[in-house]
Amino acid sequence: MVPEGTNTIFFIKFDAIPAGRKATYLWLMVSDRPTKDNPRRVQFTIGCNKVDYKGDCRTKTADLSTAKILFNHVISTPDARFMTLDIKDFYLNTDMPHHECMRIPVSSIPAKIMKLYNLEPLVHRGALHVEIRKGMQCHPVSGRLANDKLVQILQKHDSVQSDLIPRLFKHKTRPLCFSLVVDDFGVSYVGKVHSNFLIQVLQDSGYTITHDWTGNIFCSMTLNWDYVNGTVDMSMPGYVEKALNRFAHSPPTKPEDSPHHADPIIYGQKNQYAKDHDPSNPPDEKRNKKIAKNCRFVALLYTGHQLHNATSPQISCHSRVKSHRNNRKSLHKIVELCSHTSRCSRPTPQKWTDLANSQ
Repeated sequence: MVPEGTNTIFFIKFDAIPAGRKATYLWLMVSDRPTKDNPRRVQFTIGCNKVDYKGDCRTKTADLSTAKILFNHVISTPDARFMTLDIKDFYLNTDMPHHECMRIPVSSIPAKIMKLYNLEPLVHRGALHVEIRKGMQCHPVSGRLANDKLVQILQKHDSVQSDLIPRLFKHKTRPLCFSLVVDDFGVSYVGKVHSNFLIQVLQDSGYTITHDWTGNIFCSMTLNWDYVNGTVDMSMPGYVEKALNRFAHSPPTKPEDSPHHADPIIYGQKNQYAKDHDPSNPPDEKRNKKIAKNCRFVALLYTGHQLHNATSPQISCHSRVKSHRNNRKSLHKIVELCSHTSRCSRPTPQKWTDLANSQ
């Protein structure tokens, strides 16, 4: 039995492509999404760099700072809990302002599908052509259309988006606060009746929802919640180890300190600034460019931004040092820091008082 489709793409003849329009290419995307029903997937997406879309494609998105604000909200609110929601086929159910065309090689389509839909007569120079009538992954405007549609639905049910923080919503009357990252919700709630309300609103609007009441995975981070003590431990298990294996990085035989230089504190002096760069010792630009392009620093900057902001200046310093051999050795020290778990704790009453007095 063939499952019901979403009417996103329609196969057309090559000569049906409008004059002056060029068909973009098919981009196969492989991903591992633990929160999905089918976590390991291969998706048909559109080659976005060949799409000539004239409209506004910009979309306000939430970032890691928004997620961490939400985590602080959960552990700082009495009896609050955290859960995650995922919307299936988030980009596939919005009408496009105008249709796009795409070329799909016959080798990418199973023979069973070719026979089932009688596609052989439509083959042109080893490929099939389709007309895209609804939003599709990687189309420049699909994110904006899908988000605008969802925001309108949420606003009809009294969920107000923050004026200062994009994609951070709060319900007008219910103890419900949530953040939208692409098609994933991180939800802070007090009482399941309110989180069930949000789930019901999304389902009644035609979305297929999967949920995780433990809230253990959000924004690629593993979260370990301790609601009693008001803490949440954030980690990315296996990320650094995979990066080390990818770049064949071996640990040093001797302990190495970080190369990041910190200027000494001068007590009694109010304003203390970093020293200017010494022009008599110019950096090796060729070496700097070579090291800066090294992917190992990008990989560690990612986990540093996710969990350990204090490691970012050290990693940046690593990308500028001259000795490539010493660079590889002392990098292992920062790797150890990045491997640790980051903890977010509930502020004490004294911290709240200090924060209020500082405003």
